[in-house]
Amino acid sequence: MASWGIPIIHAPNVTQGCRCCTLGIFIGHSRLDVAQHLGPNSVDVRWFVSGCTAMVNPDLSPLPHTLRSSHLMDVGLWMLRRRQRFRVTGDSMRPLLIPGEEVLIDPTAYRHTPPQPGDLVVAHHPQQPELRLIKEVVSVDVQGCFLQGVNRAASTDSRTFGQVPLACLLGRVVCRFP
Repeated sequence: MASWGIPIIHAPNVTQGCRCCTLGIFIGHSRLDVAQHLGPNSVDVRWFVSGCTAMVNPDLSPLPHTLRSSHLMDVGLWMLRRRQRFRVTGDSMRPLLIPGEEVLIDPTAYRHTPPQPGDLVVAHHPQQPELRLIKEVVSVDVQGCFLQGVNRAASTDSRTFGQVPLACLLGRVVCRFP
């Protein structure tokens, strides 16, 4: 946890509790405190601070990452075929990425290290291998990755088709292109 982070914990099934959690949003409580109050599988942690005010996204989905623009080095690596271009289609990654926008991916990123939660990846759809997806890694285990779009309402992701095997990952998104 960053020293400036304020935990915002969403527990949507709460109907009663202490004064600060009656709406199902716990601000400033630890995950352990809330899990003891509600049970271990009812907690979803979000971290976000804007100035001095803690905020919750209205649909309670994680707030989007930032994705940097490409640098000269990225363009050089793309020209040397060490990066690959990928064009975004669909609304599943809005507002972070919009349809038509392009990103560069590093196809070697996961050769020696597994993906980490929070990584943006391009992967083959596990049931339609000709279809490529761009999603965020939510969790990783030996079975594969659980992937979700930033825009949960418009995303077909692991909630629909299950975990994506690590072999289906094409690479980690590095930056926007150009």
